[in-house]
Amino acid sequence: MHLNELLEILNNLFPYKYAFKNDRVGLQLNLGNQKIKNILVAYELNDEVINEAISNNSNLIIVFHPLIYNLLDSIDNNDRVGNLLIKLIQNNINLYVVHTIFDTYKFGTNHLIIENLGLEKKENIVDINLEEDIGMGIIAEYTEEIYFEDFLNRCKNLFGGVIKYSCGKNNFIKSVALVGGSGSSFYNDILNKNIDAFITADISYHNFHRANGKIWLVDIGHWEMEKFVAKGIYNYLKENIYNNEINIICSNVNTNPIKYYV
Repeated sequence: MHLNELLEILNNLFPYKYAFKNDRVGLQLNLGNQKIKNILVAYELNDEVINEAISNNSNLIIVFHPLIYNLLDSIDNNDRVGNLLIKLIQNNINLYVVHTIFDTYKFGTNHLIIENLGLEKKENIVDINLEEDIGMGIIAEYTEEIYFEDFLNRCKNLFGGVIKYSCGKNNFIKSVALVGGSGSSFYNDILNKNIDAFITADISYHNFHRANGKIWLVDIGHWEMEKFVAKGIYNYLKENIYNNEINIICSNVNTNPIKYYV
């Protein structure tokens, strides 16, 4: 299958209209209508992921996080983004990004998180398309309320890393709102929904102050929260791309640049 034909399939699987405004999605590096041999699916791009693509003869990488987010004035080998772009071009590897399209997909980023936490979805935090159940963030519930320490232990055992939190208004948790990645901007959307806990990442100090005593605000780390995403995208593609000539591979590279001193 050639790239242009594959793009039609990808653009139907990941419709641009469901991406957040100004998000950078779709084909970020187009090296011509070449025949696609293998596709590598990864969380994001770094040197190791490109080396992995080279080693398995992939000429298309599909990632969750955009490589190019801010507009480029130049492509500079001394800049991280420029260096990775040059390496992709030198090795004839195209790049496609899904990001918030997969966030809003009903079986995407946030669904994978609640599934792993044993929660049952009730509604989206923000609806984009009610008919297709497309939205950003999820409000979910446990079948029975659990003690807050049990809840934090579940988060710790599942996500690892370092968990930061501020205390809620009671010691038991049943309803949970969550937004994969940096979701603090959705805090106001859940304030009046009688939610016990809100899980997201990259929460600022002042947002912890704002939530203290009102809701269990839990920051489990950006990579930690989205570590299921690459496998989720891989499974989605395997189910929907029917072509025996293309091999789809899920990356084994841990791209998290943050290390923890314990």
